[in-house]
Amino acid sequence: MDLNYLKQQIDKGTISKDSITVVRRDGELIDIHLLGEPISADEVSEVMDLESVLSEVFNLAPNFAPKV
Repeated sequence: MDLNYLKQQIDKGTISKDSITVVRRDGELIDIHLLGEPISADEVSEVMDLESVLSEVFNLAPNFAPKV
């Protein structure tokens, strides 16, 4: 996934930080999906928020909170 492209699309207002449609192949997040782009038969789309996308891309633990 190209995070620079993702940021450009958010900055342009093409997509919202709250509802990013991503494309998965074999369960792996591979790209963002823009309206009108085709999705192949072996791909699935899913809507996620920006925090969830970044957490998955960087393999962050869900609900990570540093110990105090």
